[in-house]
Amino acid sequence: MYLDCINRHLAICSAKELPAVARRDPGLWHSISIMEPWRPRAPKDGLRDVLSLRFDDAENLDTDEKGIVFVKQEQIAEAFSFADERWGEPLLVQCWAGQSRSAALALGMIARGLFVEGVEDFCDPAVEHLLEIRPQARPNVLVLRLSLQTFVPEDRAEEAMREMVNHPVLMRNRFVL
Repeated sequence: MYLDCINRHLAICSAKELPAVARRDPGLWHSISIMEPWRPRAPKDGLRDVLSLRFDDAENLDTDEKGIVFVKQEQIAEAFSFADERWGEPLLVQCWAGQSRSAALALGMIARGLFVEGVEDFCDPAVEHLLEIRPQARPNVLVLRLSLQTFVPEDRAEEAMREMVNHPVLMRNRFVL
């Protein structure tokens, strides 16, 4: 889907959907692939270039679980730089299920585009755009908060993240199995 606020086509998909998307549109998409560190890397066939990020779909930094690889601010900054260097060109964001990490990163990019356009209350319009692209989205709160921190102060990012994830459709998506 083409979004004026980010001046590009933006798509979100799962690892399972990726080969079909690449075959359908060979050579069209630049891709950001987010996968758990233990999973194989996503195939690059049919994609222009791929930024591969490796972290778990974890949202709670207070967990006692061992071996979880949390997203880092540097990885989010790298993803935004990758997208910015390909300004105006089609971008596909992909994770294992195409619902959480990829949706959060895409939502952050959409929100930033709206913010740069001067839309101060960017939360609802950003979520609406996300749901047009990926109706089953349920953004990872940690990835979303770090994405928002790339363009607004930490306290505003926290507030915006809470407003976005409490959107009725996104909230419902969190509890649909």
